[in-house]
Amino acid sequence: HEEPHDTERAEVRPVKTFTEKPDLETAQAFLASGDFCWNSGIFVWSLSNIQRAFEDHLPDMLHDFAELDLHDAQALSAVYGNCENISIDYGIMEKASNVQVVLCDIGWSDLGTWGSLKEKLSKDDQGNAVANVELHAVDATQNLVVGNASEAGHKFVAIKGLHDYIVVDTPHALLVCPASDEQWVKTLVGELKREKGEPLV
Repeated sequence: HEEPHDTERAEVRPVKTFTEKPDLETAQAFLASGDFCWNSGIFVWSLSNIQRAFEDHLPDMLHDFAELDLHDAQALSAVYGNCENISIDYGIMEKASNVQVVLCDIGWSDLGTWGSLKEKLSKDDQGNAVANVELHAVDATQNLVVGNASEAGHKFVAIKGLHDYIVVDTPHALLVCPASDEQWVKTLVGELKREKGEPLV
């Protein structure tokens, strides 16, 4: 939410509140008010400012890394794997009081989600989006099916009766879940990193 400003032509404005992934009702209220901007997830800060933000809002995470030899990849990996699974948006931006927004009108797509990848991929006549697989779909619509890009050739995948699902095959794991549960995948990835290690995810 941007603060009122003397001129509508200003490109940089102070942020009153930052809300990551509001629910539908809240998002509709934001949109109706006309006072909110959409955040593209591009942040710029000085090292001193972001360090102070971690001291204020994520002190345990900062402490975990403070004593490390930054050249010790194994130690870094171990600490990183045990960190709280929280994004900069929730951990810092929602709590910080010194945030400014640059107003701009640009095309943008967040390819950090399976849903956004699905939007970008071409679809078959049943609305299924496919990458790196040869798909045979029977009574299956609006699915995202992604294969292992490192495999020679494309794996043949057959699905039946799936509607709006995410199916992802990797060298170490297979994921099948409703697209409506996409946020659960982030939680699962964090749990698997802690329990089974990085190669699985």
